[in-house]
Amino acid sequence: MPKRTSRYPSPLRSTTRHLGESPDRVTTSGSRRPSRREPPTLAETARIRLSLRPGQRGTKKLLREYGDRLVCVRYRYDEQNARRLKTVELVVEAVPWSPEVRNPVGEEVVDVRVDWQEAELRDALKGVGGRWNPKKRLWEVQYDQIVALGLEDRIV
Repeated sequence: MPKRTSRYPSPLRSTTRHLGESPDRVTTSGSRRPSRREPPTLAETARIRLSLRPGQRGTKKLLREYGDRLVCVRYRYDEQNARRLKTVELVVEAVPWSPEVRNPVGEEVVDVRVDWQEAELRDALKGVGGRWNPKKRLWEVQYDQIVALGLEDRIV
C-alpha cells in the first residue's frame, strides 16, 4: 500500500530562519511569528512534595555545607523524567534596607485600633463612615477623618 501524502506540506516539517533574526526566532514556513512552544521548565514538570527548614531531618548535611545562608530545602518529583530532585534556596546577598514609610493622605483608608470598651469612640468612628473589619479586628476609616477626631496615634 503506498504511503499517503497530503497535497499541502505540513508547516511543522520545515522550519526556516529569516535573515537578520536571532536563532531563537525560528518560524514555520509561511509564518513570520516566533514559535510560542518552549520546553517546559523544571517548575512546570516537577512537583514540590516537601519543603524543609534548616535543621530538620534531610537538611543537616546541607546546613553544614551552607550554614546561615541556607533558607530551605525542597524535594521535587519530576514524573515526566522519573527522578527526585533536591533543591536548596540560599541567601546570596544581604544588604541594609529600610522600608519606605508612606504617610497617608486625604481620603485614604487606614486601620485604627479602638478597644471594645471605648463605646463613644466606636460611635464616633461609625458617625464618620468607619467600618469594623472583623478579620483584622480593626476599624477602617479615612485618614482625614482620623485627623479631625485627633486619633493619629491609634493608626496601625
